[in-house]
Amino acid sequence: MIRIALVGTGYIGKLHTQVIRNHVEGGAVVAVTDTVLQKGKAFADEVGATFYEDIDTLLDAAQVDAVAICTPTDSHARYLGAAVARGKHVFCEKPLAQSLHEADGMRESVRRSGVKAMCGHVLRFWPVYVKAREIIESGELGRPLHGYCERLLAFPDWQEKRWHISQKDGAAAAFDIQIHDLDYLTWLFGKPLKVQSHGLYDAAHGGWMHMNSRVDYEGGQVGHVQASWGFPAEYPFTMTIRVLCEGGAVEWSFKAGQLLETRDVEAPLMVYRNSDSFRVDDVDQTDPFVLQWRYFFDCIEKDEEIGRATLDEGRTALSLAIASIESAKEGRDIILRD
Repeated sequence: MIRIALVGTGYIGKLHTQVIRNHVEGGAVVAVTDTVLQKGKAFADEVGATFYEDIDTLLDAAQVDAVAICTPTDSHARYLGAAVARGKHVFCEKPLAQSLHEADGMRESVRRSGVKAMCGHVLRFWPVYVKAREIIESGELGRPLHGYCERLLAFPDWQEKRWHISQKDGAAAAFDIQIHDLDYLTWLFGKPLKVQSHGLYDAAHGGWMHMNSRVDYEGGQVGHVQASWGFPAEYPFTMTIRVLCEGGAVEWSFKAGQLLETRDVEAPLMVYRNSDSFRVDDVDQTDPFVLQWRYFFDCIEKDEEIGRATLDEGRTALSLAIASIESAKEGRDIILRD
């Protein structure tokens, strides 16, 4: 049994806990901490875990194997550092960090400690995103040429203390929403070279609340991402994948509820060929968060290296998100550097 310490009992921390409790064997959330003491204690009582007032007390007193960091982005580096210093494995929600300097320090801490660490880029486990990538990588549609992803939703006014509207550089949706698809396109196409972005900036929505980004890749592919949390309150959570290849295209479009509570809505994955034929592919309907946690636990139990959603990959996605903000602010292409 892998014993998990949960840091942060907001929306995503609760989601991860319920997934582990109800759908993933081999692990349990046994300890909880949150800076909002009353809320954290209430959730710990609800799930049968022990509550601790701060991360250091938890790590010194609780018998845990891994830490799940589900807090605002500016605290990720601090919590990861505390965990790996005590030899704990780490699952850290995305974005990995607030800056590349922080991300580099986190990677170095993990490297020195020898623990396993994973970043919460869940699209790398989402069955339809995985299936689309498998089709493209199989070569049946020829060389991929262009990718388009979108992630559109209403303003997330449910976040604790509205921390999301006061992030550094007005990061807003450019970080918390866009970064998913920037990571996915990089998983499809490989090394990114440059970013060109245009966005809508609204301080009342936290800054960059709507962003359009173009990423050029080393292999010649181009990716476009449209990401927003600026839509009206009743606008459905919308996701799209569309990849054009030499011999055809793959497309998936999804509309559901306000957030990921309706992520089980089925939508067809369409595969089109230049020969005028098309098919609808069946897609595994397993919850992607379940698959994410099964993978993490499996790597720990088998003592295998994390090979998907690594901190290196989280750092690359972060570099793209940061570059997109710089590009939108300055009105120019941003060349990426290693």
